[in-house]
Amino acid sequence: MGKGVDRHLFALRSLAASNGMTTPAIFSDPGYTKFGANILSTSTLVSDALALGGFGPVHAEGFGVGYGVTDAAMRFTCTSYGQGASAFTDSLKSAILELRDVMTKK
Repeated sequence: MGKGVDRHLFALRSLAASNGMTTPAIFSDPGYTKFGANILSTSTLVSDALALGGFGPVHAEGFGVGYGVTDAAMRFTCTSYGQGASAFTDSLKSAILELRDVMTKK
C-alpha cells in the first residue's frame, strides 16, 4: 500500500544520489543506520493477477518474506543472502503448523 516509511526514505536517498545531490544528513544519523537494519522485510502477495511472487531482504543479514493468505491456502516465499535461510524457513514452518493446531482445536 506504499505506507512503509523505509521505502519513501530509500527513494529520497536514491533520488539525491542519482541527481548528484549531497546525501541529506538524516542518512548518516546513527538512528537511521539502526532503523535501516531491518532483519525481516515482508510483503503481501495476494492478487488474482499473481500465481507466485517473491520479496527480497533489505539487509545483508536479513530475510525477505512474500506471503499470501486466502481462504484456501497460505503461501510463503522466503529469500535471504544465504545466512540462516534453512533455520529461518524451518522456524516459519513450525510456527505456521503450531498456529494451525491452535486454530483447529475444538
